[in-house]
Amino acid sequence: MKKVAYMFGGMNRGGAETIMLDVFRNWRNAPFEFIGIHRKDGTMREAFYAAGPKLYQLAPKRFGYVRYLLQLRRLIKSEDVTAIHAQHWLDTIYAWLATIGMDVQLVTTLHGFYPMRGINGFLCRMSIRMADDVCFVSRYEQEWYQHRMQIADAKCHVIYNGVDFSKIDSAKPSLEFAKQPQRNFQGKIESVPQRRIRLAMVGNFVSVRSQNIIAKSIQVLRERGISNFEFYFIGKRSDAEPQLFDECEQICRLNKMTHVHFLGARSDVPALLKAMDGFVYSTDHDTFGIAVVEAMYAGLPIVVNDWSVMKEVCGESINKAVTYFKTKDVEDCASVIEKLLKCISESTAEFKKRSANNAQWVRERYSIEAYVERLHHIYCE
Repeated sequence: MKKVAYMFGGMNRGGAETIMLDVFRNWRNAPFEFIGIHRKDGTMREAFYAAGPKLYQLAPKRFGYVRYLLQLRRLIKSEDVTAIHAQHWLDTIYAWLATIGMDVQLVTTLHGFYPMRGINGFLCRMSIRMADDVCFVSRYEQEWYQHRMQIADAKCHVIYNGVDFSKIDSAKPSLEFAKQPQRNFQGKIESVPQRRIRLAMVGNFVSVRSQNIIAKSIQVLRERGISNFEFYFIGKRSDAEPQLFDECEQICRLNKMTHVHFLGARSDVPALLKAMDGFVYSTDHDTFGIAVVEAMYAGLPIVVNDWSVMKEVCGESINKAVTYFKTKDVEDCASVIEKLLKCISESTAEFKKRSANNAQWVRERYSIEAYVERLHHIYCE
């Protein structure tokens, strides 16, 4: 039986880390054995270590890279690892150096668009050449890299991200955020109304997303006299890019949009999704969009921009409860949200049926079980 070592950087909440945690929680059903090797701690450390499989923390210290590589090599040997699956280009390089002369398969997954210039760009390109197999989370991402690099088709694989839908199945609609007073963007304590249409976007305020487009669209709707809804931005303010959150908050504050709320980073996203009536998402550079898939599975009608990867992941004709607006077009986004609000208000049987079809479609396409099975196929090729 294959034994895989998953290498990843930290344990803070993010797309790659969430997928890894879902894989670890389903370790009993995997057709191969695996362990985890991480460099940093994070907010999900407790959840990772409670999942079951062995986990090791190894991190290179300054000027201690040789010692780190020797420790990593000894660990791989002692655990009889036959394949290493790195979730970041840096871990790919570490794994390659640590296994020189060893018969270990090296797989890497690219979870984003990494720079192609400078020292990081050089190292990223090197890591792709070092890997035996390169996994992309969408066809769009694969084409992006192959357009910029000469990567042999034989080593390229599109492995759509998997989602553990059981966490959504088991979640109960949570109104805790409505029952408890929330601090809104103006710094006042207010109770969130419970009898209004509730829309949300899930995603940290980072450069791959564009919450500002949604905030400006809500402003347009307010100018049209439409404010019969509450909107929740669920995601943390980035320490590296704080201006993205601040700009979005400023739009809402200056325009006195008291029906817009910032809930910050949350660990109860499945329960929050089940308490929503619709989901709105805007991106500038996503490679997949796990949050959108989870919202679709939760049975929510979706509004998302027509970014190529969003059309690939959500489907252009299969899922009729997904509506696209023109990327970065504030007016079009506002009009599509307005139509969504009308459909939710009317709540027709056909509208509910289309949303339910979304859930069935994404389960078949993006389940964690299907994801693990596709990985197993690559490990055994």
